[in-house]
Amino acid sequence: MVFGVLTLYFTISSIGLILIGVLIAFSSSGTIVEPELQKYKNYLLLAGVLQIGKKQAFEKEDRIEVKKFKGKHLSFSRSNRQSAVDSNDYGIYLITSRSKKKILMARFETEEEATEESTNIKVIIAS
Repeated sequence: MVFGVLTLYFTISSIGLILIGVLIAFSSSGTIVEPELQKYKNYLLLAGVLQIGKKQAFEKEDRIEVKKFKGKHLSFSRSNRQSAVDSNDYGIYLITSRSKKKILMARFETEEEATEESTNIKVIIAS
């Protein structure tokens, strides 16, 4: 009897852990720009299904910046050897006038692509 209750308990908790893992694994975030409405939406996509976020309007004082992102990913082997992978990307950020918050709009591998897309976004905001 006790063994059956313990098995049931651990089965329910393992199902809960699997559901939490699926939620984390399939979640992502992003930004949607709607030029015809002069709005953008910074969202969080939970489990690849539920989109959470609210639309906000562009303001005249908002600005677009291209910044270089220097990142490094570290991994360790079983023998405790370290392997580092550098990533140099260029991000387009929207700097809001109200809260001075940086919102990542897009990420590119080259600076030329990032500056070209940032001029397109600036045209969208200005119109």
